[in-house]
Amino acid sequence: MSNQEGRYKGGEVQLVIFELEDETYAIEIHKVREIIRMVDITPIPRAPSFIRGIINLRGKIIIVTDLKERFNLKKERSGTHIVVVEADNNTFGIIVDDVSRVVRIPEEEIKEAPSIITEKIHADYIKGVAVLDDRLIILLEPDKIYSEEELIEMGSTEKVEKEEAEKEVRKKVEKEKVEKTPKEKKKSKKR
Repeated sequence: MSNQEGRYKGGEVQLVIFELEDETYAIEIHKVREIIRMVDITPIPRAPSFIRGIINLRGKIIIVTDLKERFNLKKERSGTHIVVVEADNNTFGIIVDDVSRVVRIPEEEIKEAPSIITEKIHADYIKGVAVLDDRLIILLEPDKIYSEEELIEMGSTEKVEKEEAEKEVRKKVEKEKVEKTPKEKKKSKKR
């Protein structure tokens, strides 16, 4: 593990631990922007099945994805939280069943993912595997959960949302100009 962010004295890594069905996953804390409770998600027409939709997070529109759909996991439980992550200059949310805790793990406890997983199944989003309390924890690399094309598509969806918001602002400004113009004409006639 070469990235020095998230590392602490003594070679520890701080991880946010979360559940997806019966499996335990983690993301390095420096990639996590925040964790929020589940909110209403607005669907995006014609989006890939793993993109659940968008939410407004304090004025910023972000895409929310369903890792169960992405990883082809069973769906017996509903997600209770959204973990907002930053990856490759993109901010997006991932739905998780539960966020259990934040832990520090010695760096040497994180083992590289077996090559059969990263090369044969193309699961290079698995950064490594750790053992905590006799459970395997799969350490995810958010920068690699989505392909470059998918990240571009998610970014273009954000761009479309921004463009639509800008159009609305322009409409309001034009409407205000039209409403002010007759009043200004009346003022100049009185002079």
